[in-house]
Amino acid sequence: NNILSEFFLGKEKYVSLSAPSAIGESLELLYNHNIASGMALDAALDSLLESIDPSVLLKRFERYRPMDNRRNPDAWAWMMYRHYYSKLAGNSRLGFAQVFKDVFSQVYDKEMRKLKKENDNESFL
Repeated sequence: NNILSEFFLGKEKYVSLSAPSAIGESLELLYNHNIASGMALDAALDSLLESIDPSVLLKRFERYRPMDNRRNPDAWAWMMYRHYYSKLAGNSRLGFAQVFKDVFSQVYDKEMRKLKKENDNESFL
């Protein structure tokens, strides 16, 4: 309450943008958000697809395959896939949702910083 009354009624003047500048800045932020969101979504989806790529999974599973279990490779691979999928789909740290969120937030943050830096550099020209 004190802050609001000081802001609106106080004698100190706060620096603010003109209406056209504020609108321009808002549109620039929306544009950057749109670009960063698209790139982050693509990266997060690529990460999920990579995590269930059959060729990648088979290579990973082979490292855990017991030497005496070589007779029915398809059944064994299917069992391993079901186990792996249940871990990804579960509430564990490695779940699909967590992988998606981690990749999305990292790429989004990186792209927003990059776009802001580009915009700041353009404003100095």
